[in-house]
Amino acid sequence: MREPQKGFMLYGLLLTLAVLAGLVAYGVGIYTDSIRQKQAERYADHLVQVAEQLQNYQYYKVTKEGDDPWLMSSWPASWEGLMTDYRGSFWLECTDSEQSSGLCSRPDYAPWSTNKLEYHKTVPSADTSFFVITIPLSELGVDTKSYRLWLSPIQKIPNVKLLLNGDAELRVGRTQMATVYKEFLQRDGSTELTGDWDVGGKNGFVNVKDITMVNADGSQTSVAAGLIRSQGVAKHGEWVNMPSCPLSLRPTQSFSFAGNIPNTISNDFNDFGPAKTYVLNQDTTRWQIGLDYVATKKSDKRKYTIHSGVVNYFTFCR
Repeated sequence: MREPQKGFMLYGLLLTLAVLAGLVAYGVGIYTDSIRQKQAERYADHLVQVAEQLQNYQYYKVTKEGDDPWLMSSWPASWEGLMTDYRGSFWLECTDSEQSSGLCSRPDYAPWSTNKLEYHKTVPSADTSFFVITIPLSELGVDTKSYRLWLSPIQKIPNVKLLLNGDAELRVGRTQMATVYKEFLQRDGSTELTGDWDVGGKNGFVNVKDITMVNADGSQTSVAAGLIRSQGVAKHGEWVNMPSCPLSLRPTQSFSFAGNIPNTISNDFNDFGPAKTYVLNQDTTRWQIGLDYVATKKSDKRKYTIHSGVVNYFTFCR
């Protein structure tokens, strides 16, 4: 009887192992690309939030402090200014070391780089100004797969322009409300009204410096300043004060998910579901903010409710 040809059996085994190794490597590559794509999408959401908070900052400067929306002084002078000029109102303060530890996210970070997002303020014409953010995508190498993965969701953001060197530029302009303020509220009222006036119907006051309404607690609210009483960012479980409103109106709030999921959470979880913001508790003077979203834990593949992140809030009278 002839003995089995052991050489051919070993060759077949090696060939099988090589095919399996190739399939595993291919699967790992697809999984890695999927993770990077989700990271890129979350970072694009981060950039959108940065743009919105810059506009909120400028809106406050214009409507509350009287800055001209067409001047560069209506924008924060630095990234630190966005966090510290009005502490906690537009971005939670976050140091470089806290960012590295995954405790919070700075507005100027880029996940693939140790460099920060660059910015400059520009006045291209006499009647406009912009806050321009430069995103250093070229550091990824413009011919690489990583570059294409990060660029894809960023290019979908409005007002993003791809530069010749491969970087991207996000231009943040003034909000429409700033334009309304400039055109209609900054008027020179030279006639002083005295006493109480009630015109009713479709009539209204024009060319008036200011009108105030009496609040329930006896204080007064300026109509020119608007009925939005406060805005800012907060975390799950934090309390926000209710505004004091005119007698015919009631305090109301609006919450929206702002992002800023800590890196430590992102490292342990994936498949983040839609965020839910809500009033967790309230008393006669405050609301407690709630934030929930469902994510899958990588270690056991089970779904958990997560509360880490940041919520945009507005309080106003309705």
